[in-house]
Amino acid sequence: MTPYSERIAEGVAASGETIQNTALRQRESRDLIESMLRRRGIHAVKYAAADASRLPETEASHAEHVLYGLMKKYSFRIFLRDLAASLPEIDMALLTRYCSENTAKEYLATLLEQQLLQKVAPGQYALTNPQMQTVGDTFEWFVAQVLQREFDCPAEYGIRFKHSGVGGDYDVIASVEGHLAYIEVKSSPPKHIEYPEIHAFFERVSEFRPQIAIFLEDTHLRMRDKLVPMFEEALRQQFGNHADSDYPLRELHDEVFVVNNIVFLANTKPDLISNLGVCLKHFLDSCSAWPLA
Repeated sequence: MTPYSERIAEGVAASGETIQNTALRQRESRDLIESMLRRRGIHAVKYAAADASRLPETEASHAEHVLYGLMKKYSFRIFLRDLAASLPEIDMALLTRYCSENTAKEYLATLLEQQLLQKVAPGQYALTNPQMQTVGDTFEWFVAQVLQREFDCPAEYGIRFKHSGVGGDYDVIASVEGHLAYIEVKSSPPKHIEYPEIHAFFERVSEFRPQIAIFLEDTHLRMRDKLVPMFEEALRQQFGNHADSDYPLRELHDEVFVVNNIVFLANTKPDLISNLGVCLKHFLDSCSAWPLA
């Protein structure tokens, strides 16, 4: 067992997490989300990520926890993106852009040990879990897991509504203390995000009408350089010339922005979990009509 796997095993044992309660939580989560959608008249739900793409329960005992622990690290998420791009060969120069060579080797050893990566020919490798074939799907799964594990919010990922007027899927849908939440997650760097993706996010928000919506970009780069201007343009397209005054995009926290306490734009610096927490806390604070505030 690699040192990283040992640390994960110790953490899992300390938390009391088991295969059974993980699977039960996931089933209960899906049931609750589907009930919330039915009450909103949405009965035909399709999951873009089929059940077959998840880790089998017999293997999830450890591998899923290891993958979740790895995905908490920004350096691993960049590593995984570069690994998927370099396969079937392994390009160490590419894999060490954001981590040391020793760390990259430990990541590779852990993926091989957990059978998430396998050697298919001399010097050639392949990701074995279909869920990891595209980093975007893996990132959606991870964000849904963060909501479940860190915030006790039922969440599902890769959801598509049949007969929807808006194309594409809803990356993550969650229940935050009974409030319907929609999170659009982007694993590619900001230079690959274009205006139509921002526009599509606002179209889904308009159609779905969640009580909280978050556009989460997995980057440690500044949001003001590209994403903030595109967000502001999308707001003008949505609400007209008065958008700047009626629906201002203001900075809530370092690189976390908000529109009217409902729509958030955030990166993942210094930490994805803490930035999600900033969004959720601000939304819930805004819902509280505390008379002594």
